[in-house]
Amino acid sequence: MDNWQKLCEAVNNRLRHSHCSFKTEKCFENHLAEYLRYIFGWNFDEVRQQYTVQFGHEKNKYPDIVILQNEKPTIVFELKAYGQPLAGDEITQFQSYIKQLSVRFGILTNSVALQLWYRYFDDDGNESLKPVLTLRFDKDNSDGRRLGEILTKNNYSNNALAKFCDELIARRKKEAENRKEFKTKPANPFMEEQMSNEMDEKIEVMINIYEEWMKNDDYEHGYCRDYLEGMSWAKRNLLDEAKLTSMTDKEYEEMIRETPSHLTNLRFGFGAMQLFSTLKPGLLHDSHKSFIKAIHHLNTIPKEDRFKVLQDLTNSPDYKIKGMSTSFWSEVIRCKFPDVPLVNIKTVDFFTALGLNIGVTPEEKTRNVGYCYSRWQHFHEGKIDMFRLSHMEHFAKESEDGKRYMLEKFGTIVGDNTY
Repeated sequence: MDNWQKLCEAVNNRLRHSHCSFKTEKCFENHLAEYLRYIFGWNFDEVRQQYTVQFGHEKNKYPDIVILQNEKPTIVFELKAYGQPLAGDEITQFQSYIKQLSVRFGILTNSVALQLWYRYFDDDGNESLKPVLTLRFDKDNSDGRRLGEILTKNNYSNNALAKFCDELIARRKKEAENRKEFKTKPANPFMEEQMSNEMDEKIEVMINIYEEWMKNDDYEHGYCRDYLEGMSWAKRNLLDEAKLTSMTDKEYEEMIRETPSHLTNLRFGFGAMQLFSTLKPGLLHDSHKSFIKAIHHLNTIPKEDRFKVLQDLTNSPDYKIKGMSTSFWSEVIRCKFPDVPLVNIKTVDFFTALGLNIGVTPEEKTRNVGYCYSRWQHFHEGKIDMFRLSHMEHFAKESEDGKRYMLEKFGTIVGDNTY
């Protein structure tokens, strides 16, 4: 067993059997520091946790781990808790550590996926700092095994790691030339960079297995049928401004109380209770007027702004209605814009399990998930609608066929901290 395989086994075993499961960055930091010493052979004082980085007159900052070679920093590690997106403000801080320490390499990881970052000069002579490799803790991954070999202290040199990074960049350029063509307006380079023919093919096979599962599962087939019928009801009622304007407050109240029976994600739990809170005596008339205003905004917003309208409806004082939460508006927005997906915890877990970074903010997540589903729908020749495609998240997380496929092809189970 080589060192990459030992690392994967150590990380995955810890996730399987420990109460810790790397849910905190500190826990992951302590264990990864030990793995670097005892698996990869670095000395205790060469693996520095919370290494001090001075930024002139600014307050000192502390990257999670820095490897020293000949007493000089050579690789910066930035860690995130289990499954947290490899994105956000921490990326800017991570990049600043690499530049301030004058190193060429960084590793960003959340114990599910690992990114190798490289600082180099591109073909135009401009300095670039970007990830050149993103992979899961899969012990059979050939790039991971190569990286593990180079990171072993007895083999390590800056030149060896730089050569590996240069090879990855050259390979990526070649892959980009042969990658399946799918363009959106505006372009989405953030997600395009993460796509590959291999990923598209794995998803295509998953869609086929998922569709077969749907045909043979009466409950799931009925759920999707009811859901699509509910969306049709919402279009005829919730999105019809003329109808809303002509309603009495009492008729508006009756419509809102009927809504959870059609929008099935609101049928159970706290969502319906929140929605009904807008109908309390003294609030009903204002709620009715505010709802018409919010629906007018949704109906008139330019299509290019569709991914950010959820923020308007849930956060803007001009449109926000107490009790009408993200879960409610996400469903209504899908009725207006079918290519705007519902993004919830299950969605984040699913894309994390695929090894894809969908961003941090609600707008980023919605736009990036929408890109992926539109892409996979396109390569499936449009034979599956967006709602049914996004329901594949449920298949991957809950069904035995889905869990088996995720484990076989992606080495993980959706939302399960044991892998």
